[in-house]
Amino acid sequence: MKKVFALSTLVSILALTGCVNQEQADAKMGAGCAAVLAAQLGQDQVKDVKTAGAETQVTVNGDFRKVNITYVPVGAFDETPQPAYCLFSEQWGTMKSSHTALLEQLFVNDEIYGKKDGVVQGALEDFLKLTDAAGRGMGQQ
Repeated sequence: MKKVFALSTLVSILALTGCVNQEQADAKMGAGCAAVLAAQLGQDQVKDVKTAGAETQVTVNGDFRKVNITYVPVGAFDETPQPAYCLFSEQWGTMKSSHTALLEQLFVNDEIYGKKDGVVQGALEDFLKLTDAAGRGMGQQ
């Protein structure tokens, strides 16, 4: 009986130490969104990017995580931070042991890049370039 208790305690401790919380996932997606923004606008066109919070976005196509960022364009006259956001679909492992996020959309300068209502806007190659940048930014590749 003591061995069963010790084993179950050890398994519980190991499972909990590998947990990912929403704040950690949001930080990872914030880095991914910054990478997507730089890929879309050009690395040399973005001076500074900051994460400005995240929230759940419920749509007819499902629930997404909306990561808000602000950025300062290079050469901006007044250096006023400009808003942008990314939508990610999230997948969680058992007991939140892991987290994977997939880029769905980038919204910047009143333009949508990526998917809108589940359909890729523009060329598929452009969307794949953005998803690749998101993966690299989040450390998934």
